Amino acid sequence: MSEEFENVGAVSQLRYEQIVAELRSAAGRLTQAQFTIGDRALEIEPTGTGSAGRLRAPRGRWSSP
Repeated sequence: MSEEFENVGAVSQLRYEQIVAELRSAAGRLTQAQFTIGDRALEIEPTGTGSAGRLRAPRGRWSSP
């Protein structure tokens, strides 16, 4: 017995595919936004090396002394 409309959870197969496509697109935009934010932050306050040659975080407004 084959049904014309097959469900995935509480939605139709078509709606499921639409939701997945929308979420993939949103995840791609989020990933791009995170890289952009990180790149711009490094432009403003680049990380440097400490006296021992280790990477150190820049001193900022919220860093402890």
